[in-house]
Amino acid sequence: LEGAKLPQIGIIKSKKFKNVLSSGMLCSASELGIEPGESPGILILEEDAVLGEDIRKIIKFDDTIFDFEIHSNRPDLMSIIGIAREVAAITDNKLKTPEIKIKEEDERIEKDITVKIEAEDLCPRYTGRVIKNITVGESPLWLKWKLRLLGARPINNIVDITNFVMMETGQPLHAFDLDLIKGKTIIVRRSRPGET
Repeated sequence: LEGAKLPQIGIIKSKKFKNVLSSGMLCSASELGIEPGESPGILILEEDAVLGEDIRKIIKFDDTIFDFEIHSNRPDLMSIIGIAREVAAITDNKLKTPEIKIKEEDERIEKDITVKIEAEDLCPRYTGRVIKNITVGESPLWLKWKLRLLGARPINNIVDITNFVMMETGQPLHAFDLDLIKGKTIIVRRSRPGET
């Protein structure tokens, strides 16, 4: 809107385009200073975004960032919950973990896929979940922004949510396309010569 000060552009002023007065500007994420480099196209906000509201509030940018240096001997601290657990222990407070609500069907995963562990000494347990009727697409703005704050680059909604859950819990995750898994079997094994 007119009078807004943008980091990459300066102050927005009304201008005429083809005899129509424009009192605002459509901006990309980089023009708003919320994404490094060049952003392709305008930033599309969530449908419930309030016109004229501060962009920092819309994308939940009004946040405090803590930057920790975690050493390799403390892998338990390489997640948000891990750090929260340590802070709770140091301050003698109760750890509050996020409440997870999942609507589950009674179906067992075994009817869709089999997991075969050939390296039990390295991976004694492998768990999985089949999630159906998902469309790969762009992540919501809040998720893309959270990932950027955590030092990760958004890819798509499936990759992004698995990366976010990993950073929150410390549990590495990977999503597979069920239709592309050969023989409907996931095999956990050591790499073979020539594999990386």
